[in-house]
Amino acid sequence: MDYSSVSTGDSNDIDDICADNRIILGYSVYNDQKTRITPFAGIAYRFLQDDSKYQRTTTNHLGYLRESNYFYSPVGVKIRFEYAGGWSLTPEAEYDIFWFGQQESELGYLPNREDLTNDQEKGYGYRLSLTLARNTLPVGYSFQVFYRYWDIDTSDVSSDRFGNFGFEPANETSEYGLNVSVLF
Repeated sequence: MDYSSVSTGDSNDIDDICADNRIILGYSVYNDQKTRITPFAGIAYRFLQDDSKYQRTTTNHLGYLRESNYFYSPVGVKIRFEYAGGWSLTPEAEYDIFWFGQQESELGYLPNREDLTNDQEKGYGYRLSLTLARNTLPVGYSFQVFYRYWDIDTSDVSSDRFGNFGFEPANETSEYGLNVSVLF
């Protein structure tokens, strides 16, 4: 992952782990032989860990291990179009209602610093994807392009016993990519 900040500079190639645990329920409100429309909603937890410990930014600031924890509700719609030969095209759009989050910043490895925990209360996200699939027996395949976005407001301010204060600044995250799947 790459990081960019107006106040603390840039850092590239940061080790990053991300996991989204989601429970989604949907119901097809329209379903004929060629088209299926399925709205959905659910609850979700997103875990993100960025480890820039011991790395220096372009402005000589030291990095640290940061963990983000988001609790949110995805709400969206999926439309599947069926074509001859087992082909399908599925656009999907989702809005993510942000309930709350918590940032854990492991700063204790620095002299006269302690780890900080900051609560976050405002933000939102969304996801867009387009999947082209061929469902044939015994093996099918799919190709999906996706874009995921988060916009999270500034956290509360916390302090440690040394009198250091910290907060998680407002931030935006963009993820995009391609999924290639083999379907059995």
